[in-house]
Amino acid sequence: MLSRNGSALRQSHAPNVSLMRPIAVPNTLIASPCKGMRLGMASLSPNSRKGWGEEMANLQLKRRELTAEFRKSPYSRKARERRYRRICQLVGLRPHDRVLDVGCGRGSSFEDFNRENEIVGLDIDPVQRIFQDNFRFVRGDAAFMGSFKDGEFDVVVCIGVLPRVTPYASLRRAAGEIARVGKAFAVVVPHMFTFIEPYSQLPLWQFSPRNFRAFSRRWDWLNSEKKTGSLDTNGEKLFYLRARDWQALFPGAMIVSHSHLAIGLLRDLIIFKGQGSAADPALLGNP
Repeated sequence: MLSRNGSALRQSHAPNVSLMRPIAVPNTLIASPCKGMRLGMASLSPNSRKGWGEEMANLQLKRRELTAEFRKSPYSRKARERRYRRICQLVGLRPHDRVLDVGCGRGSSFEDFNRENEIVGLDIDPVQRIFQDNFRFVRGDAAFMGSFKDGEFDVVVCIGVLPRVTPYASLRRAAGEIARVGKAFAVVVPHMFTFIEPYSQLPLWQFSPRNFRAFSRRWDWLNSEKKTGSLDTNGEKLFYLRARDWQALFPGAMIVSHSHLAIGLLRDLIIFKGQGSAADPALLGNP
C-alpha cells in the first residue's frame, strides 16, 4: 500500500477483514450463468439442446487451443519475463539465493527465466514437468510444508496458485507456510478488477451473474470453522480478494499492482517481503 507521498506502508497488524466467498470459473461454457438462457434451453427439443451443447463444447475447445498458442507466443513470454524480473527486483533476488517455487507447474513463470539459482519446485501434481540442472522437484501441498524448516529458503515465490487453495482455512494456512519457510517471498494473484480473468481467459468473468452473487457477499467473521466458502458448481473454485484482504494474510508484507498485459487488460497483485532494505519506491505501484 502507498501513502499520498508515494512511500510504501507496512501493515503492522491484520485489519478486520471482510472476506469474499470464492467465485466459480467454468470448465465449460455449457452451464450458462444466465437464468434466461437456461429457461430458453429448457424449451428446446432434446436434439437441439444436444447440438447447442456440442457447439459450445467445440467453442470452448477452440478457445483453449488459442490460449495455449498465445502462451507460446513471444509476446506472452515477454510479459512473463517482465513479471519475473519485477519479482526479482522486489524481493532482491541474488545469484546464490535458494528459491522455493510453490505450485511450480511447468515452470513457465519462473524457471524458464532462471538457470542460476538453486530452485526447489513444490507441486501437488505428482508429474514432474520441469527438467533443468538447477531444479529439484518435490511433491507437496502448499498448506502443509512441514518437511521444510523455518527460513529454509532465501526466497519463496508463488505465482497464480493461492486463489485456487480452498477452503479459506487452507488458504490462510498456505499463506502462513510461505511466510514461515521463506526469509523473503513474492506471491502473485489476479487483481480483483482485471479485465481478462486469467483462469477462464474471459473478460470480467469474476463479475458474471452467477459469480457476482458470491463475489459481492461478505463474511463478518474470520475464525468460524463453518466458513468454507464453497460454491456447488461444476467449475473451479477460486478466491478473489481485495488487495487489503490479501495483504492481511501476510502481516508486514507490502503489495503492488502489476500490469501483465498492455493497457492493464490483465492485472496482477504482487504481495512481497524483500530481503534487507525496503524495495525501491520506483518499483512500487498503487494496488
